Amino acid sequence: RLVLSSQRSCATPVPLAVRWSSARTRSPPSGMFRCGERERREREVGGSCPRSHCSLRASQAAESSHASSAFGAAHQSQQATPPPQQQPQQPPPQQGAQPPQLDPDQRKAYDAAIRGENLFLTGSAGVGKSETTRAIVAGLEAQGRRVAKTSQSAIAATHIDGRSIMSLFRLIPQMLRARNPDATVGHVMGTRQGPNNLRGIDTLIIDEISLLDGEDLDRYDYVARNVREDERPFGGMQVILVGDFSQLPPVKMKKWAFNSDCWAAMRLSMHELTIVHRQDNPEDVELLQRMRKDRLTFEDRHALSHHTVPHDPHRSFLFPCCEDAERENLDRLDRLPGLVHDIFARDDPGDARMYKGCMADKLLQLKEGAEVICIKNVGPDDEVPIVNGSRGVVV
Repeated sequence: RLVLSSQRSCATPVPLAVRWSSARTRSPPSGMFRCGERERREREVGGSCPRSHCSLRASQAAESSHASSAFGAAHQSQQATPPPQQQPQQPPPQQGAQPPQLDPDQRKAYDAAIRGENLFLTGSAGVGKSETTRAIVAGLEAQGRRVAKTSQSAIAATHIDGRSIMSLFRLIPQMLRARNPDATVGHVMGTRQGPNNLRGIDTLIIDEISLLDGEDLDRYDYVARNVREDERPFGGMQVILVGDFSQLPPVKMKKWAFNSDCWAAMRLSMHELTIVHRQDNPEDVELLQRMRKDRLTFEDRHALSHHTVPHDPHRSFLFPCCEDAERENLDRLDRLPGLVHDIFARDDPGDARMYKGCMADKLLQLKEGAEVICIKNVGPDDEVPIVNGSRGVVV
């Protein structure tokens, strides 16, 4: 039994947020849905077309071997970069602060962040990048540091309760990519909140860094240095980049983020998480890792092809665009017998802008027998753990 809650909020975690996704079918895909609605929300918040990441979770095992090899070469070339830039001064850790439970790889990244290092946190799907990022944020905030949590898009930033980096800088796409970088700086300086946002940050976190084009990353760096009047990378902010270059690339890419000028200047310490927590079967983990690196064997392909169920009417469907998934969802819901129950979200009072980019629908329509998917981590539970991606059936 899955208990449904109609409460939603983008400002704070909700007890349980449920959305009628492809989960309305018997076996919902693990991808994204409702691309058309997200596109509207992305335009409001400031970010790129969400079609580029509408299959973000569905493509966790997807691979760009070219990106992996290119990143490896770029990372090696950065070993001979100029003398390290001075890192911003960090306050000592507060006494009595208890660090979270982390695996050894996650602990090394956490300790480096608490020491104030600029770092690149990477790893394949399921290794706990988002959980490690949240632990880092909690540790830094316990020191009294001001942390900005961002991603290339508002939708991608919801995994760390953040915002789009474009909205943080108070930029629009036309000004971000203006031919004259000083025009971009002038635009930010002319906004009411842009300069205060940037000057009030100690640590900048950019999640899903693979989605960010290298030229855009350089432009953000240029703006931060000029607004903060500090020639160090990003104006002296501690920078933490999180993501996997074997996953989705930018929508319109001119160069990878790791080929940007500021990447080498930041002197990032690289931390790769290797312990997969999402799957328990070691054979499945190894197969997915080979798929990620484009090294599937004949046996792997044979095993995958024999796990298909083409005649199962309740199988999952993966679509390239979210409107297609939406159409399939409505069709499946209509086929279910019984009445449709309308569940309206109960929003906390506050600024309506806080709901822009919220993944939870204002209206949730369900029938008995409809399958649902959770879009928020509710927290660990000894009996029924409910996390982002957990599925259930309305009874």
